[in-house]
Amino acid sequence: PQVRHAVERLVDQAGYPKVRMILNGGAERVDSTAAALDALAAAGIPGDAKILIHDAVRPFVAQSSIDGCVDALDRFTAATVAFASTDTVLLTRDLGDVKVVQSVPDRPQTFRAQTPQAFRFSTIRRAYALAAHDPDFHPTDDTRVVVDYLPDEPVAIVAGSETNLKVTTLADMPTAERIAADILTQRR
Repeated sequence: PQVRHAVERLVDQAGYPKVRMILNGGAERVDSTAAALDALAAAGIPGDAKILIHDAVRPFVAQSSIDGCVDALDRFTAATVAFASTDTVLLTRDLGDVKVVQSVPDRPQTFRAQTPQAFRFSTIRRAYALAAHDPDFHPTDDTRVVVDYLPDEPVAIVAGSETNLKVTTLADMPTAERIAADILTQRR
């Protein structure tokens, strides 16, 4: 609630006309998304509405990624921003107290998920309704809810970029500062 009130003050002071509501976040991402979906349903959002969900800790999202998500929802009911992994990804399993490699997917098939993630409202709402009945499910992003609970719904990939950085640790700050400086230089 304290954070929400601070955000409300900032929005009021800056005069952002597109902000319609500010909600309290949940204990986990899934809780925050569920609260937002409930609020949108209560506001009467139609099922075919295009919904974009974005991490606040990704401040450098490109307009082309946002536009790509909106456009992808003309053909698909779900889309996510991602970019091809340049690293080899290892899938693991536990062997006692040690993680061991279980498989290595082909690199051309691996992408790093980002946000925004976009959905037709009825699709993400239905996926969350199904997930709510699974006490063991704790998704790290909203695309996974659709992939796991609506497996017949294809999720389109929209081009992301390395500059759509998730700023979550102090180690991320030098990169974030460099990206911010580059953006400011380009705007001059």
